[in-house]
Amino acid sequence: MGDEAEPSGLVPGLYDTLITDGLEQGIAAAILAGQHIDRSTLDPAEEPFRLAGYLAGLLEERLAGADDGHRIDIANDIIDFVDARLAHRDRPDATDDHVTGRGEPILQLVQSSGASGLASRTIRRPEVPLGQSDLLINGRGEPNLIRSLASEIDSADTIRIIVSFIKWSGLVLILPDIERAIRRGAHV
Repeated sequence: MGDEAEPSGLVPGLYDTLITDGLEQGIAAAILAGQHIDRSTLDPAEEPFRLAGYLAGLLEERLAGADDGHRIDIANDIIDFVDARLAHRDRPDATDDHVTGRGEPILQLVQSSGASGLASRTIRRPEVPLGQSDLLINGRGEPNLIRSLASEIDSADTIRIIVSFIKWSGLVLILPDIERAIRRGAHV
């Protein structure tokens, strides 16, 4: 079986995607062409996660095509629409989720030394942005594994490390960072 698209536009193989109106047309054509399609039902507990993932990709694509000056307004309109559909508009804080006019992410909140007795410190930002996950492989052209781990440790308030793939010689390199994190109160 090759990777050639059938007349339905679908390539034979395994799929794990939500069925859209467009995909439904391809499925109907595949069935008419004598192909067998297996469907399953979406677990209601998975629905929010799966729908949000689908919408995230779709919205990213659509927002990329929108004018720069309108993207934030569009995002806020979507929030309003969802709140209205779910009858959340009556909440006094209904607009708290709106993105501000400039769309700036908060980068750091530095605690002053008077608030809790803790000295203020500037936290080194991780090499991999906080809102992004990444597989660190220490390959050529990739972020340095030890520097990336050290910067993650420096910014973390909780640290969980699975060390099955880390050699002792590599673990020794990040132990001082872990010890500093423990001293500043991080949970390890």
